[in-house]
Amino acid sequence: MRTYSTPLHKKADLFLVFGNVHRLAILVCMQKYTQASVSFIASEINASFHATSKHLKILERAGLVDSHTEGLFRMYHIVPQKNNLLRYLLRNITLKR
Repeated sequence: MRTYSTPLHKKADLFLVFGNVHRLAILVCMQKYTQASVSFIASEINASFHATSKHLKILERAGLVDSHTEGLFRMYHIVPQKNNLLRYLLRNITLKR
């Protein structure tokens, strides 16, 4: 994801975040759970730990998710202020296995 200084470019970057199927799957998964670890999310969306971690970092940089450490685990959750926006955008998306 590129970084630009203008507000319009920042908004365009946010749409790039939504343009990846793995990131959408992560967001759909996180809508179901208050918080989850990278390994839990990876197993839920059937992706590798490494890929899931990478996409979570992108979502975190975009301000959609936040994280904290609990013991040995990095726990992620949707930023509360973004929850309604994400619910609206993801309303018709479901995980298919």
